[in-house]
Amino acid sequence: MPKLAYVAAFVALTGCAKHWEDVQPADIPASEYAHHDCDELDAALATAMRRSDAATMEQAELYGADIGLTASAVFAPWSLFFLGDEGNEIDLAEYKGQVLALQRARQARCF
Repeated sequence: MPKLAYVAAFVALTGCAKHWEDVQPADIPASEYAHHDCDELDAALATAMRRSDAATMEQAELYGADIGLTASAVFAPWSLFFLGDEGNEIDLAEYKGQVLALQRARQARCF
């Protein structure tokens, strides 16, 4: 039983990958895209959405993998060293922020 307590404490201290819906978008002002015309905004938005979708899929995989690793840590505590990937969370937040900023810029300029 003490082994389980150590695992629970380690997981609580180190954390796991966030669910993709829990990653908040970075605050990017729409004014950053003020020099773009409508075609450029459309292209940049499509690119940002593809990147956001890819990062969302990767985050979902990391979240699922962390759940599996946490469960297996009872039998293999060394697996806890593979939990989470903060770098992907940062990328996902950035891409989500870009999508929102581009949507605001496009709405202000192209409609």
